[in-house]
Amino acid sequence: MTDFAYPSIVIPARVTWHSIEAVCPGLFNPAVAVTREQMHAVHNLLRQVDAVELPTKHYFAGGMYCREGIIPQGTIIVGKVHKTDHFIMVLKGRITVWSETGRVEIAAPFIGVCPAGSQRMGLTHEDTTFVNVHRTDKTTLTEAEADLVEDDPTSVYGLGNMIKKKPMPESHHVRT
Repeated sequence: MTDFAYPSIVIPARVTWHSIEAVCPGLFNPAVAVTREQMHAVHNLLRQVDAVELPTKHYFAGGMYCREGIIPQGTIIVGKVHKTDHFIMVLKGRITVWSETGRVEIAAPFIGVCPAGSQRMGLTHEDTTFVNVHRTDKTTLTEAEADLVEDDPTSVYGLGNMIKKKPMPESHHVRT
């Protein structure tokens, strides 16, 4: 684990490092864990800006579901809560991950286990390719996500990490 100063990434004006640290005091202190409530507060800040596309591939084989995704450098992400233990692998890149147990910097290659019910927040320092491997008897993405991931209606990401469509503001509706 290494200490670092404010990362050199661009955060849109409505979300600043100050606003993030206001809801997560001590975020860059390696001894400080982040609570679930703080992660929700960061999630709410991030919902104010356009979501980052997360190219994700999905694979099924022999009672397993594997998800491979790419998180671009400089992205702050708050993950969904998974219902089961699963493997996480970082194949490429470097990411700082916060959870209720603390902060850790992960660099590829990495293999670990994420316990059921945990939630994580991350900041990528490089383009980062990750893989999750879950045990499931489901054979479609819709069934697998329902089986493995807690529903989060506030997430900007829907099925398969696709960005949910935002409703048009009332002023943009066409009246006939």
